[in-house]
Amino acid sequence: MKIDVSEAWKSLEDIWLPIAAVIFAVLIFVILIRCICKIQRTKASVTLAFTVIIIAGGLLYFRPHKIIDIKYSDVSKISVSHTEVTDSETIKKVIDDLNGTEYKRTLPSLIECKKGITVNIYDNNDNLKYSFELTGNDMVNTGKFWEQRKNGTYDLNLYQNIIDRSKEE
Repeated sequence: MKIDVSEAWKSLEDIWLPIAAVIFAVLIFVILIRCICKIQRTKASVTLAFTVIIIAGGLLYFRPHKIIDIKYSDVSKISVSHTEVTDSETIKKVIDDLNGTEYKRTLPSLIECKKGITVNIYDNNDNLKYSFELTGNDMVNTGKFWEQRKNGTYDLNLYQNIIDRSKEE
């Protein structure tokens, strides 16, 4: 069974994060009250430190970021669904499209979902620099996480035209 991760995640994202935050806050509150009532300052301090670390980790995890950071002049070729592109103008368009916005992490990429467009970016030494899969209009499977485009959508016509050109040749 194939799952469309972008739609499923959008519906779950609104529910699970507030519920998890409330449960976490109640647990921390209960532990702190219990430690304060028993005058256990060390345990209260450790609980507060642990809470700060968890909150900081959560903020870093969901912090908007870029999935690639490369200039198009540093790219020798791009492979789009097994179609090799060496044209500098097309490479510039692809890099501009991918660098155009920030992304946020959504889920670990352990979920099987519909297949998308595979993009591999190679540096000037022909070493694979980035590899990911575009699915839907705003989701990227980086292999470790699903990343959701923060604003805007991909120019899927650009990638589809690259694939179609190779079929014509």
